[in-house]
Amino acid sequence: MRIRQNTPDRLIIEDRPWLLGAVLIVFILAFVAAAFAAASEGKAVAALAFLAIALGAGLVFAFFVERVWLILDRPAGTIELRRRNLRRFRSDSHALRDLEYALVQTSHDSDGDTHRLALKLRGRMQPIAMTTYYSGGRDRPARMADAIDSWIAAPGPAPAPRPGATLDSARQRA
Repeated sequence: MRIRQNTPDRLIIEDRPWLLGAVLIVFILAFVAAAFAAASEGKAVAALAFLAIALGAGLVFAFFVERVWLILDRPAGTIELRRRNLRRFRSDSHALRDLEYALVQTSHDSDGDTHRLALKLRGRMQPIAMTTYYSGGRDRPARMADAIDSWIAAPGPAPAPRPGATLDSARQRA
């Protein structure tokens, strides 16, 4: 996860899961190679089993490895969350004026804590997560949350406030 653009008008944060993608590709190639080796030795059942495992890993790659862009755009007054994987492209938009703050969500389990970046929007009970998965290390999501909060607080050509809206100066972290 990294900041691609940070100007008074626009903040773009991008997540490219290179490591996950690379590990899955190596895994797929290893099982395809094992399938060919088993087939060359006449072990058809083992070859099919290795190919099935490679196919399963390929499906995981196609469905779960996705590139994500979070675009905060002051002139347009929008938050856009774009997701692209091998199967499709999705884009969700929200009003920038509804963004209260960014936060780091933490998942606790027996292996330790994992984290992800999320946005708290007015009128929504649950924050919107930038990624579908949690990852180790709180530092990077925390830096991105701080960058979003700083960008929100910085003066700029902000859109007109909603009628009846108040400025939330407390900005508590969840």
